[in-house]
Amino acid sequence: MIVRVPDYFSEFSCIAGDCKDSCCLGWEIDIDEDSYEYYQTLPGEVGERLRKGMYETEDGGHGIRTNNCGRCIMLNDKNLCDLYIAAGEASLSEVCTDFPRFGIEYRNVEQKCLSLACEEVCRIFFSKTKPVKFVEQELFGDSDDDQGVTEEEAAFFEEVQRELIAILQDRTKPIGVRVDEYLDRANEYQKKLSQNDVEKHIDWLSFNDFSFEHFDIRFGIINEMELLRQVWQDFKDDMQTVLTEADYEKRMKEYMTSGDYRENDIEQLLVYFTFRYGLCIFKRHVYHDSQGYECHSLLQKRWQLHHRGPDGSGKDLLKGSGAF
Repeated sequence: MIVRVPDYFSEFSCIAGDCKDSCCLGWEIDIDEDSYEYYQTLPGEVGERLRKGMYETEDGGHGIRTNNCGRCIMLNDKNLCDLYIAAGEASLSEVCTDFPRFGIEYRNVEQKCLSLACEEVCRIFFSKTKPVKFVEQELFGDSDDDQGVTEEEAAFFEEVQRELIAILQDRTKPIGVRVDEYLDRANEYQKKLSQNDVEKHIDWLSFNDFSFEHFDIRFGIINEMELLRQVWQDFKDDMQTVLTEADYEKRMKEYMTSGDYRENDIEQLLVYFTFRYGLCIFKRHVYHDSQGYECHSLLQKRWQLHHRGPDGSGKDLLKGSGAF
């Protein structure tokens, strides 16, 4: 079994109570079957409180309830887990132990990464200035499930992923040129994959296209995403106030010539999304990187709000909010 991870993977360690945006707050908390059976026998006040807080999900599984503020019932006022304190890390369910780690498994390979939904992962991720490398480790044992993927398909998609990441990491070229080449190459591979019969085809424009109409289309991707915090709704509302059709091109160019514009961030984000989602096409068979491409607009809007605010005052609307 081969495990493939980015070179910063082992740097992550949960910061627990120091986290400003806890993963134990505002999310559904699933319990795997082994953990559920273990919790039935857990002694003491913690075990009793946990059993009272468990419930059956719609699909027949189990979860842990949250309180009226969306906090896991095991999360104390210091943002520490009482279950972990009482019974140790081994007592946690799979979702609590694994997050923010995640992976996709196919054939005899597991590709793992860290989720940018985690504050500490973001700190590590955005501190990197060199192109990320991917490390492979061979573990004992083989996978007993090929996930319906043939050896030929696996080899094809791995080569696609490697080539697209290599294009993004070619720092001899400006990021705009790299992104245009990336999208052109992805489109070529999509045609090979779909044989001109695809569920959804996106004719991406140039990275340096400053059309408000096309920004509005990309912004629609963000509007379709689930909101976990009110701050994100406020952020989206303010972005639409700041970026208007009248001065969109001017503000985009202003951002791209500012000291806050960092090509490295765009490169790293696009590589992250390619590595994280590229192999998901085994299931979906449509290759596009809309989320990664939209990061350019998100970074620009973050800068605009920081330096000007929706009213031009320069107030930083997101400082301390946990949104960035």
